[in-house]
Amino acid sequence: MILTLMREYEGLGEENVRQGDIVDKMVLTLEVDPSEQRQASVERSIETSRKINNVINYMITNENLLLISQDAKAKADRYLTLNLSSNIDNYNSFLEGRGQGTQQ
Repeated sequence: MILTLMREYEGLGEENVRQGDIVDKMVLTLEVDPSEQRQASVERSIETSRKINNVINYMITNENLLLISQDAKAKADRYLTLNLSSNIDNYNSFLEGRGQGTQQ
């Protein structure tokens, strides 16, 4: 989902995205049910935010899919970009359940 969201921002012409914006949009997507028009609890939203931040950190440090384009003291204020040298399409194929993708 994070890669898809980064691609959406990229499609809008934003190559660098504030980490806090990614987390906020992900929490809204995961925690607010549009069919029931109800809000998630504050505690659950905080927990989800923390988990998303952990996944983002993992994608930066271990998977090398995201890069920090502008660092900040607060992680929510740093800007991220997709690592163009990574084969993101293979990751997307794998995550969508189509195996490991096709290598070119």
